[in-house]
Amino acid sequence: MTAGRMHIATSDLPERDRVPYMRDFYGRTMMGLEIAPITEAGFDMEMNVMLLDRVGIACGRVSPIKANRTQGLVRDGNGNILLGYYDAGFGHSDPRSGDVWIGRRDILAMPLDRCFDWTFAAPGTTTAIHLDRQALSALIPRYDLDGMNLLSGDRPGMDLLFPYARAILNARDMTGALAALASRQILELAAFILSDARHPDEVGAGDSLRAARLAAIKRDVTDSFHVPGLSVRDIAARHRISARYVQLLFEQEGTTFTEYLQNTRLEFAFARVVNAADRTRILDIAMEAGFADLSTFNRRFRRRYGDTPSAVRANARRPYLGGQIPHSG
Repeated sequence: MTAGRMHIATSDLPERDRVPYMRDFYGRTMMGLEIAPITEAGFDMEMNVMLLDRVGIACGRVSPIKANRTQGLVRDGNGNILLGYYDAGFGHSDPRSGDVWIGRRDILAMPLDRCFDWTFAAPGTTTAIHLDRQALSALIPRYDLDGMNLLSGDRPGMDLLFPYARAILNARDMTGALAALASRQILELAAFILSDARHPDEVGAGDSLRAARLAAIKRDVTDSFHVPGLSVRDIAARHRISARYVQLLFEQEGTTFTEYLQNTRLEFAFARVVNAADRTRILDIAMEAGFADLSTFNRRFRRRYGDTPSAVRANARRPYLGGQIPHSG
């Protein structure tokens, strides 16, 4: 598999050819849109486009324009799903939804098999992702892909999808297995975003999305394990997913959130016990690691490392006598 890549810029064209070229080639041929500048004076557009197997990505800047998908263009049979935004905000209008303002932090999600009008009244930058409807439907069969949806830019997964799409667009080598992987991961991220975020454990997400989500959760635990009482609900709320989904992610690795948090705390505590100055109290180390009381810390430490924290510290201070430090792994 090889990705198709194209760079289009009005600055590369004679001024008299800029509007016709963008209207006929980029607009009608590539995007299935009628494009017309709101004012031809100073018309400026620069877009980078990549076509993968089941995904298309377009990113760039544009001066004020109007774009519409007419009944004639709809007959091209393109029923794919668009996810896109414009950082200056724009107006959307269609017979079913009426007039809608798409804010600068909003994401528009809609099928392309219908007529609509867009008005980009201010210059700005845009990123649009076109998704194969059949491939997307296979991942989220219960999701209605027929309607127009306005999604918040803060929706879980948005912080992964668009930066990743732009990174793929800018990648120097995007061929073969790498291109197939990129296409699949974008589809999986989009499926996650479009599904009901309150029930992400029902999302038909693939392995790459689950791995990315679990890695983000583990980084969060690494940053906040020292907080007493840290719970799976706290982590789930920060990532805007359900506590049950967090548990499922860890269960797929053969562990639990509680075990992962406890091991993170114990590994930190072990390093402190071995390396901290003699005057550092074991109680202080337990508190630093996020344990609520000393007895629980001592019990769990001994179960993990086979000895008490004090004994491990004493053993670490006399290696020349043949003492061995319990392995921290």
